[in-house]
Amino acid sequence: MHTLFEGVASHHLQALLEYLIKDKKSFTLAQLNTILRTHKYSNSETKPSPINKDNDGSFHIKQTASQMMTLVRLFPFLCGNVEVENDKHWDCYLILLAICDMACSFDVQESDPTKFGWMVQVYLESFVTLYSPQFSVTPKMHYLVHLPKQMTLFGPLRHHWCMRFESKNAQIKSFVTRCFRNVPLSVAIRHQQYLSYHLYTPPERHSSNFLYGGDQVSGDSQQFDHYREGIEKLLDIPNNSLFGIRCKFVIINGIEYKPGYVIRIKPTEPSYDFDYGLIDAILMYEGHKIFLTTILEIKKFHKSLCAFEVSPTHNVKYVLYGSLYCHGVVHIHTKSGNLYIIEKN
Repeated sequence: MHTLFEGVASHHLQALLEYLIKDKKSFTLAQLNTILRTHKYSNSETKPSPINKDNDGSFHIKQTASQMMTLVRLFPFLCGNVEVENDKHWDCYLILLAICDMACSFDVQESDPTKFGWMVQVYLESFVTLYSPQFSVTPKMHYLVHLPKQMTLFGPLRHHWCMRFESKNAQIKSFVTRCFRNVPLSVAIRHQQYLSYHLYTPPERHSSNFLYGGDQVSGDSQQFDHYREGIEKLLDIPNNSLFGIRCKFVIINGIEYKPGYVIRIKPTEPSYDFDYGLIDAILMYEGHKIFLTTILEIKKFHKSLCAFEVSPTHNVKYVLYGSLYCHGVVHIHTKSGNLYIIEKN
């Protein structure tokens, strides 16, 4: 986290902005900040702070790690219609994106550390060629060289980053408000009280599950007359009155699903690994969580954006939560009127 997003990515983006704004004059800083402010971000993306200029004219990129993750991944969509074909500066940035994706991956294959090391080598050589001596290689950029070995020894890099520890800081700071003596003792006592409160259950509601509080559902009860045929076919139930909950959102195992998000579902064509389904509605019927989705057609992959261009089809599909290709959501971003999906990791 500190090495990649608060170090390498910030340093590289500063150099790239010097090229795009001052040399190439593709856009202005004011235009970029306007897009940063008005872009529609998903709930899982942290809105970046505005970018300022230092007294020496360099760009000051002061972001948190989560803001930097969003800024780096969405930068191709935030910088306007920049001409990037056959641009070595943009190709170097795409290599950094690939490094970030592999570093954030939840699983790794046996060959991934070798690939990661090769990408780091190509990236550093390209960066030095394009930006040195104005932007030199920093110590954190050197630390990238050691990440392949770390991946080999300990597995996916995101499993031993300190993002969760950093997010705990805000909670711990709130425990010691107006505390001026023996801060460690105050933190320890307040934190144990906090855990005890959340683990406590009355005797009549005894539970042995202290790690997961259950799924969260928000919605209204209603007749499913409009969805009757699809639900009956999906669940293979007789034709009767269907009454359930149409959900505004559901949170399952910490992942939020809501209309407008995209899920990966089992493919209708055997040539694909999975289909993208745009969630139109989420239904709860007798404990079953059902997604009403519109299948999205993948038109092509845009290398310059690292994203798939998609378009809605007329194919509607009912999908059970338990039959998803994989759990989790992706989000649709727009550029020049087209729809794109950024596939994570």
